[in-house]
Amino acid sequence: MFIFAHRTMANTVFRKVTATTTLVPKHREGQHMSSHSSVIVLTCLVALLTGTLVAAAAGYLARRDHASYPTAITRAAVAFAATLTFATALATALHTATGQ
Repeated sequence: MFIFAHRTMANTVFRKVTATTTLVPKHREGQHMSSHSSVIVLTCLVALLTGTLVAAAAGYLARRDHASYPTAITRAAVAFAATLTFATALATALHTATGQ
């Protein structure tokens, strides 16, 4: 199997991919993620995961309460939006409090 391997915008080559080919690019100087950026990305992922779990729980509980599917989906969406809003407000408050 072959895939495109971009070396530069003007020089695109084919690269043979085998079972032992590493697809992770090698570390180059100046292309690393800072620890601050890593924390931000992980915090966003945790907030999205928490929002998804809360939405799933809200939809499940709405269905257990004999709500229709559209009503259950609406309750799940509201719970998801509220969780992300709360997480954003909390992150903003922590960012302001630490002064970074």
